[in-house]
Amino acid sequence: MVKQSRINIIVCIVSVCTLLGLTSFFAPKAVRADEVLPGSEGIEARKMESGNVQWDGRTQVMSYGGGGFNSFNAAVYPIGDNCIMNGEAETKPAFHNVNLPNGSVISSIDFSGHDYSDISEMKLEFIESKFDGVIGRTWAVLNSNIDFDGGVYVRSMPFDPPIVVDNLVYNYVLKLTMPRLTEQNVLFCQATISYNPPSIFAQALPLIRK
Repeated sequence: MVKQSRINIIVCIVSVCTLLGLTSFFAPKAVRADEVLPGSEGIEARKMESGNVQWDGRTQVMSYGGGGFNSFNAAVYPIGDNCIMNGEAETKPAFHNVNLPNGSVISSIDFSGHDYSDISEMKLEFIESKFDGVIGRTWAVLNSNIDFDGGVYVRSMPFDPPIVVDNLVYNYVLKLTMPRLTEQNVLFCQATISYNPPSIFAQALPLIRK
């Protein structure tokens, strides 16, 4: 009876994987405005390893727009549909939780917006902290740069080695530091995190072992 139960579980997992693979293959792929369109230069599939971590190059992107950031008691001015700027006379932070499947492998982060100032900058940090509130590590610090003036900025940072998401120990947060209103003309619009989700077989392994 136990053996038959294991066989049934394995059959179900294989069926689900096949269905998900077909769905992913035929589904339309989202492309950012600043990315090269698939087909113009092609997309190279990758298979990478880091210790016991493996992922197959099917990178997904999670996007975080300015409107989703929590600024608590700070006044934030929405610009257009998605960009934000500080409405206070002092530098203010804003935060956004990053919720990815446990075991996901994060390969890079970027953020973008508009910078019309040569004296102030927008800063984005990617932070992990333990659930007891102790900061574990700041994985990335990206700036729009004070020497940039008059246009769109896009800042990117790859992770080498990549970050393995551990939701059992850490939570993950994007922290945005917005320059004060008197130095304004710097907007934040979007942050994106590129990652590879964990294998469905790895997630189902505890069920198979039972």
